[in-house]
Formats: sequence, structure tokens, C-alpha cells
Amino acid sequence: MLLCASPVAARAAPTEDTARLLAILSHGKLFGTGMGRLLGSLRGWKSTGTRRLMVFPERAVGATSYARLPPDALKKHLAVLKGAFEKPPPFHKALKLPKVFLQNPPPPPPREWLLSEDDAPHLGIDLPADLATPEGKFIHEDLTITDVRAALETLQPGLGKPEAVEHQVISNGFERRPTVLTLHRYARGAVSFATSNYAPAAGRIDRVILDVPTIHAQLFEPDSP
Repeated sequence: MLLCASPVAARAAPTEDTARLLAILSHGKLFGTGMGRLLGSLRGWKSTGTRRLMVFPERAVGATSYARLPPDALKKHLAVLKGAFEKPPPFHKALKLPKVFLQNPPPPPPREWLLSEDDAPHLGIDLPADLATPEGKFIHEDLTITDVRAALETLQPGLGKPEAVEHQVISNGFERRPTVLTLHRYARGAVSFATSNYAPAAGRIDRVILDVPTIHAQLFEPDSP
């Protein structure tokens, strides 16, 4: 009996990794109040099989491309995602949630997004009009990787240094110069701050990439869908 109960007990208690993840996602120098609302929608993304969510200042887009899937696949997943938005799951009761996460309903229902970098349809959501302020966006405008490192260093000495730095090439097969993202990974890869070779200024954050299954498992009740 004790052996069976141990995994549940361990999962019910917030870990150091979870505390670090919460501290990063609620850092006011990096994210606006819209991030708290966005996190409430993770169950919907998880239910469609989305593993990575690309977050921009005023929109969030699933990394799954529907270019090579059956024509009705995107509509089917869009319906599933809309249904999941109706009732966000409860955050883990044991977590000391930042105020920005409390009483924040998820964003409006998603729609189809066409990303210019690969000319393929994706699922995405827009920032609600009432949050379209500098403080209310998902991530802050004009954020640089230097800003990210400095902000995270204030949480814990040494935390500003990324755990890993990787590169991702995105090509639509037509552009002579593909998009190259440099991913600066934190929180065991759950959060990645990405710079782009097309950025107007060196080191500018192009997007933040969230690992949906990992973050969902750490922030929400174990029995949440």
C-alpha cells in the first residue's frame, strides 16, 4: 500500500523544479499579465496533442503544422480546443500561485493561423482586447536575451545562464535564407526563449516556446485531462 501511494504523494507536492518554473513564468520583467490567462488554456492544447506552444507578445500559436495532415484534421482539432476552453482546470492546490495567475479566465476561443515562415496552417489564439496593453501582453515587447538572463539572475544566482542552447531551422522550401531560431532553454527545457536570425536587432526575443505536457503536469491537478 505504501509503495502504491508514494508516487501519488510525490506528485501532489510541488517540487523545486515546479517552484522555479512558476517563478520564471510569473516574472514581471519577462511576461505580462496575459501569461497567467494563457496558462489556463494549456489543457486545451494538451487535448489536441500539441506538445509545444509558441508565444508572441499578442498571440500564441501551436507548433503543430497542419500542412500535411488531412483537410479536416485542423477543423477537428479546432473544435476539440474550443471545447476545452469552456472550463479551465484547477491549478494544483499545493502551489503558491502568483496573483497574476488567479481569477484569470483563458483567452477567447482559438482560430486558424497562417504562419508566414512556413506558409502552413496552425492553431492559434489572439490576445484579448482588454489585455492589449504593454503590461497585459503574453510576453513583453523588445525583450532581449540579455534582459532574460538579467531577470532570471535576480531569482537565483546562476539561473540566468541557460541550461542548454540549441538551434532550429524552419524552411518553407522557397526562401533562400530559412529562419534559424536559437533556443535558450530553462526549467529543464519547459521554457525556451528563442532569438531569430531575422530579428531587427541582435539578441531580440522572437518568441517563447512552452513545453505543454511538462508545464501542464507540474501546474495542474494530477487528474486534470
